[in-house]
Amino acid sequence: MERDLFLTIIALILCALLEKNLLWSVAVVDLTDRLLRLVLKSYIATCQSRKVKRPSSSGKRNGRLRKRS
Repeated sequence: MERDLFLTIIALILCALLEKNLLWSVAVVDLTDRLLRLVLKSYIATCQSRKVKRPSSSGKRNGRLRKRS
């Protein structure tokens, strides 16, 4: 609910500044919001999938690494 109110206020400001109709402004703001959320969600998903636990440097020096087959 709060997000919709915030987006509506942004659309009203955009409508007043660019002198376009309100429906156009709401569509542009909504589309931009959805695209930004999609990009952010995919970025977070790729960052979380890249996290691989690597052995510590002391484990490498002491030869405590397990060999996985």
